[in-house]
Amino acid sequence: MKALLLTREYPPHIYGGAGVVVGQLAEALARLMPVEVRCFGERAATESTDHIALRGYTPWERVGPGRDKPRYAPTLETLSISLAMARDPVDAQVAHAHTWYADMAGLWIRTLHRIPLCVTLHSLEPLRPWKADQLGSGYLLSSWIEKTAVEAADRVIAVSRRMRDDILEHFKVDPAKVVVIHNGIDLPSPGGVVEAPGGRAGGPVCVRARHAGDRGATAANPAGAPERPLDRRDGPGERGGAAL
Repeated sequence: MKALLLTREYPPHIYGGAGVVVGQLAEALARLMPVEVRCFGERAATESTDHIALRGYTPWERVGPGRDKPRYAPTLETLSISLAMARDPVDAQVAHAHTWYADMAGLWIRTLHRIPLCVTLHSLEPLRPWKADQLGSGYLLSSWIEKTAVEAADRVIAVSRRMRDDILEHFKVDPAKVVVIHNGIDLPSPGGVVEAPGGRAGGPVCVRARHAGDRGATAANPAGAPERPLDRRDGPGERGGAAL
């Protein structure tokens, strides 16, 4: 079995909890199976290891901010990366997307390559209305991306019972598909935490990790705080687009 992780952030280029999660998760899964990580931003071939293949993606310039700099441009850049992620060959047996940034890539891969999709929600777009000030109408698109992917996913991970309740309130998803995986401690690595595979989820694809120093259990940033703008390492927003 091989797992494909889809994410905006991946170490060492991280700015919040989601990046730490995926880094810990990839390491944990690599002890059980081959892992491929597809992330935003340029990555060198030398960053891959014997057990974790890493591939980076940058957005299409044509959909970028341009001279008029519409606030929604970073959302379109995100979709351009998702298309490229879905275009490349897939030899994994399961895809696991993290945050709305990678959700559409996961959905397209599920559709094109006919493999199950698991999504982990680090925050919910419906609960972040202040993003409309950052993205303008792009917030409607990011919300649609998350909703569409979550409702189509084969498994949805909630990091707490409260988050599971929020997911069921805001999305039309079978409650049996939404599993709660609480945080656990990785004793050999005091700088981070990693969880065991979820029994109901059917395998190690639903492992979740979280950095011990993160204050928020369900979001990369504290509620209401603006996210860091993306740069060349991230992908969308590299030319000064709005923070997502």
